Amino acid sequence: MAALLPTVAGRLVHRGARRLWSGRLARAGALSGDDRKRLLREGRQLRRLIQAFETAAEGPATPMASIPADLPRGSEGYHVPSFFLQPALRPSWPGLGPQTTLEDGLELFHDCPLGEVSARQIRHMGPDGGALGLRIEALHFKGQYLSLALGLPESYQAGLGKEHLVRLGYELDFDRPLEVFARLNLRHGPNVENVVREIDLRDPARHVEFDVYYTDYEPKRAAGAWIDLIFEAPHMNRIDIRRLSVLRRPRASL
Repeated sequence: MAALLPTVAGRLVHRGARRLWSGRLARAGALSGDDRKRLLREGRQLRRLIQAFETAAEGPATPMASIPADLPRGSEGYHVPSFFLQPALRPSWPGLGPQTTLEDGLELFHDCPLGEVSARQIRHMGPDGGALGLRIEALHFKGQYLSLALGLPESYQAGLGKEHLVRLGYELDFDRPLEVFARLNLRHGPNVENVVREIDLRDPARHVEFDVYYTDYEPKRAAGAWIDLIFEAPHMNRIDIRRLSVLRRPRASL
């Protein structure tokens, strides 16, 4: 019987907390400015604790295979952000500002004036066991876009030329349908070449390719490369990015 007391007490506390916050939600519109700010602060603190618990309770992740066996022939420069391979030093970011660095080479941007965008690292079941991903939640989103910028390492850009196709692999999931675009950015000297592709979420291949040939990119003046994953008007939506990978491969001759 004594062993059951913590469980019973925990359930009672959980039910009481649910009733408390349900009541606060029902009265949210009638709260004064000071009360609203105080409860928002308390709610965000509670959300951070819950997110930290979820990350810890889900257990250790199993890293995904470093190089998949089914890559196209001639593939080279395979890159996966470390955020999707190992636990982040900081697993959650409530109330994201206009620009937030998740790790070196991985940044989130948005133009929403409200502090109602959050992100956290999640674990999910991938083909090789437990894998890591990124969850972005946008509540009352008043902006036009939200984007994730994936910086490509120098080793990837070395040797990249107009004879290459750049492939972005992805696995995405949403609460509601969303328009998503991918943009390859190649900086050479003071100029930046852009190639934009719309992501067809119905495509079972789950990748898009950028053709460098049709740009004015000058490899000898290479100064940086990155890919933007752009989500348009993600109001009241949850975005799960379960996989991101980049590779390059020689294009077929014209």
